[in-house]
Amino acid sequence: KSSIFVQLLSGVPGKKPPDLPQGYVQLQLDKAKDLQKPILQWRNPALDISSIEDEDHKHLVNGDTVRAEGIEDFKREIRKRLSEKPKLSKPVSAFVFVNMETSDRPLAEQVCVVLDRYGIDYCLPVQKSDPSKNRQDMEQNLLECTCMIIIYGNSTEDWVKHTLLESRKIIANREQPLEALVVFEGPPEPKDPLSIKISNMQILNSQHEFNESKLTEFVERLKKGGA
Repeated sequence: KSSIFVQLLSGVPGKKPPDLPQGYVQLQLDKAKDLQKPILQWRNPALDISSIEDEDHKHLVNGDTVRAEGIEDFKREIRKRLSEKPKLSKPVSAFVFVNMETSDRPLAEQVCVVLDRYGIDYCLPVQKSDPSKNRQDMEQNLLECTCMIIIYGNSTEDWVKHTLLESRKIIANREQPLEALVVFEGPPEPKDPLSIKISNMQILNSQHEFNESKLTEFVERLKKGGA
C-alpha cells in the first residue's frame, strides 16, 4: 500500500540465507519493481564501490535508481516525490457539462436525453439569483467534467463568446485537458457566426432543426474515448 519504495544502501550486502541466495536487499528491490512502485535508493557518496567484494551487491549500489548524495538531500527528494500529484493517463468515464442560458434549457434537455441514452454522465448549470454562486458552480463543473457542450440556440453570439472566454480561463487550471469542447448550434436560425475559436473546439450545426444524428456521432466518439 506504500506510495514509494525507499532503500538505504551501504557496502554491506546483508543477510543471504540458503533459501534466498539473492539476499534480502535484492528481494526488497525486486518486489518493489514487481509492484511498479516508484523507487528511490541511497548510498553515501564517500562509499568506495571498488572495495565491495560481492559482485551482485556492487552492481546493486551502482544502479540507475541509486542516488549518491548527502542524506538531507535525499530526504528532500523523498518529500518532493511524495508531494507530486500522480497524473491520470485517462479519465475513468465521460462526464459532460451541458452549459446553457435559461432560454435554451429545453434544447439542453434534448441533448441530455441523448447523453443519457448512451449512459454518459452529465450535469446542467445552476441558475440562481446570486451571480457569484453561478460562477462558482461553472468553475466546479468545468474542473470536473471531461467535456463541455455549450448550447447556442436562443442565446446570443455575445453570450456564447463570453462563456467561451470565461471557460478558457478556468480550463487553464485543469490538471488534464478537456477531451472535447463543443458548441451545439440548435434552432432557431439564422445565427450570427461565432467570432472566436479556442483550442479543441468543435461546432455541431443543427440550426434548422434538432438533428440527433449529428449529436449521436459525437457521443459515440466520446464514449470510445476519441472525441
